[in-house]
Amino acid sequence: MARLNRSLTSIRFLLTVIAFILSTTGCSSLTYYSQSIAGQTEIWMKQKSINNLLTDPEQKEELKQRLNFVKAIREFSVIELGLPDNNSYLSYADLERRFVVWTIYATPRFSLKPKNWCYLVVGCLSYKGYFAEADAKKEMVKLRQEGLDVYMGGVVAYSTLGWFADPVLNTMLNWSDIELAKVIFHELTHQLLYINNDTVFNESFAETIAIIGVRKWLDKKGDMHLIDQFEEQRDTQKLFIELVFKYKHRLEKLFQSELPVVVMESEKAVIFNAMKSEYEQAKINWQTDDYDNWFNTALNNAKLASVLTYHQFVDDMLAIYAKS
Repeated sequence: MARLNRSLTSIRFLLTVIAFILSTTGCSSLTYYSQSIAGQTEIWMKQKSINNLLTDPEQKEELKQRLNFVKAIREFSVIELGLPDNNSYLSYADLERRFVVWTIYATPRFSLKPKNWCYLVVGCLSYKGYFAEADAKKEMVKLRQEGLDVYMGGVVAYSTLGWFADPVLNTMLNWSDIELAKVIFHELTHQLLYINNDTVFNESFAETIAIIGVRKWLDKKGDMHLIDQFEEQRDTQKLFIELVFKYKHRLEKLFQSELPVVVMESEKAVIFNAMKSEYEQAKINWQTDDYDNWFNTALNNAKLASVLTYHQFVDDMLAIYAKS
């Protein structure tokens, strides 16, 4: 009953916030905010106390093991990283789907600068999220009809920035221990520091703290196998990001030229084909196919922008941390 009361209180608060937002925006926002209300409400209505689940004899041992791991990681994040100690990640919700939200990125045909969507509470973001994949696909069609490059990706977690208590989701638990720890550190960091209207800083900062956090956790754990595994993943990720930045610069040079549109479109396709070919050669030495799925779907400006948004300042931030 206490959980239900907390959920209803959260819902009433969200409805108050959304009512205010709708009173200050046009009717075109109604559909989008309605799906946001429905999606967030579903999460609240399905969440259950982790402590209660751990003492429930009917729950599967595999789920209990994952939730115990989350409890340990959350404790580490508070004690060792100084991340917020609140009610986030003390409950669990099974949404019975692979992703919690599908995000849309959009850019002009000849630019890597993503389109921004602005909201009263969180400011402007360079992506737009939908709780239903079908709604996200409709938005993709609309944006493509406007002549934009568009990319859609599913995400396993998101942060309400401390406005509400974020639960652990089933979408997060399929990840390895390393990736699960990383996503919890990332999302809690958004609650620690969030700058309105600066998506690149916010995501780069959260990603930086997540990397530092995982390294600290692995060092304390003392598992050399996991440490080596994480550093190998990081080395491969850095090579992938370097590849993205290399072709980012090539595309920017092309977009700054005064070539006719038809020629520029052709050259753009050549650059993306070259990028894919270079990856196919490079991954032989990387000894992993982790990025095959990314390259197996069409490449465009928006897809590159989705990577740049999360990693643009990470190396610089890590360098600052190393010096401090």
